[in-house]
Amino acid sequence: MRNKVNLQLMARWIAGIGLLIVTVAAIAASIGNEEALRIEPKGTVSLEYPNKWDINKLIALSNDGSRLLDASEAARNIRVWDWEKNEVVQRLLLNEKAPEINDGKQRWEMVLQSSLGQELALSPDGQMVAACTRRDKGEVRVWNLENGAIVADIPGLQRHVPGLDQEMIFGLSCGSISFSPDGKYMAILVKSGAYNNNEADYTSFKEIVGGSNLKTKGFKNGMSYAELRAQKYYPVHISGIGIFETHGWKLERFFYRISPEQIFNSRPLFDPESKTVSAVLFDSKPPKPSRLEREWAGNRIVRWDITSGAQLEEKNMPQLAASPSVGVWWTPLPGGREVWWQNGFHQPPTVNDERTLYQTDAGAEQCRLSPVPVPTYESDVISNCAYIWVLTVLNLDTGKLKYLAPFKKNSRPVTGTQEQFYWAKISPDGAHVALFHKTENINNRLSASSSVEVHNMETWKLEGRYSNNIRFEMDSVFSSDSRYLAFSINKSRDWVKSALIFELPKKK
Repeated sequence: MRNKVNLQLMARWIAGIGLLIVTVAAIAASIGNEEALRIEPKGTVSLEYPNKWDINKLIALSNDGSRLLDASEAARNIRVWDWEKNEVVQRLLLNEKAPEINDGKQRWEMVLQSSLGQELALSPDGQMVAACTRRDKGEVRVWNLENGAIVADIPGLQRHVPGLDQEMIFGLSCGSISFSPDGKYMAILVKSGAYNNNEADYTSFKEIVGGSNLKTKGFKNGMSYAELRAQKYYPVHISGIGIFETHGWKLERFFYRISPEQIFNSRPLFDPESKTVSAVLFDSKPPKPSRLEREWAGNRIVRWDITSGAQLEEKNMPQLAASPSVGVWWTPLPGGREVWWQNGFHQPPTVNDERTLYQTDAGAEQCRLSPVPVPTYESDVISNCAYIWVLTVLNLDTGKLKYLAPFKKNSRPVTGTQEQFYWAKISPDGAHVALFHKTENINNRLSASSSVEVHNMETWKLEGRYSNNIRFEMDSVFSSDSRYLAFSINKSRDWVKSALIFELPKKK
């Protein structure tokens, strides 16, 4: 009997040892898998500037990913880095004025625009880079990346614009830049206005926007703004897309609307054959008596033929953004018939937040309390608001939307002093999606923990993860060959900005 008991105890002991071995092996495998999935940056570049108050605003990767470009609103140059060596190999002149104008001053003069939708735009052959600027000579500057020479300065004021009254002077205010796939054209989103000699138009414009802010910019192209006023030219509300050919930089086409109730605010989108260009037109209606801002009623997509100048279509679309101030900074997926953009998301959302409406048709409180299943990675209809959806895909042929879910649960912040941010980017070849998450301390924005996950877009499998107690910024970029991913960071303890460059898994 005693021997039987001993045998049973021994069997249990052996079984326990076996279970322990299996458990340890599983944990080791899990740890090994986590380590295998962890990716480390291939390079780090310091983005400090002579003016301690000035910080980097824009970054880009050259087409082959070997160079990192960066610029700030007040810098004298756009810097081109060999990021593997962490050294500047080229400087593109941005500010001709004396260095003292900006260095060391907390209130510096802006020479580069970097608001929503603006970026450093590279030509398809990688030989040119363009940026929206604020300088005496114009609104857009283009450089040759091979020798650093200035290729073109697009003036802020232009006469004889195709399709406009000859008495009207075109005021170009750069909102976004796109190169056509064949490199023949450069399109500029125009967000300000023009001038004509009809005082009635100017009076109407003043009533709408509350002032003549278009008169105060100070850019010149044959006429100063003082001369415009002396000759009784008045600003009118106009927005549109200017098409420049890239050999002589002549303005070939200008597609526009002269109406404060219709505003173009999207990145100009060329078709894959570079024959047409599209943009999002936002509609508005007069404000209610209790509000000062106009209310936005919806949006349409307008497409034009570049050669003939004819409008090919204008069709209604689902609400693509909350308002023109948000805009649609879309990017084509391979094939060009679908485009994507990030909704952007931060926690906690407000009940009336447009991004919340993207997620659910249920009440916000019900959404927080109800148990919900894990969603599929993409969906045509959104009814699951317990997960974050930061990517939207639009089919240009059907007008239908679908949403890509990064499998991030819509959880509440750990404490009332924390705020969570989610955003994402898809690689140009459509093979990978990079999902970003950041948790910030509301009282100290530099105190943050961040992570990026790289997923395969076909299998949705996680292929790499990087996390750190630093602050990731929302200006991530891919090289056009989809080999490299770069994004800027801020260190937790001081205001030192850098860029991290990662190599993506090869497309299988």
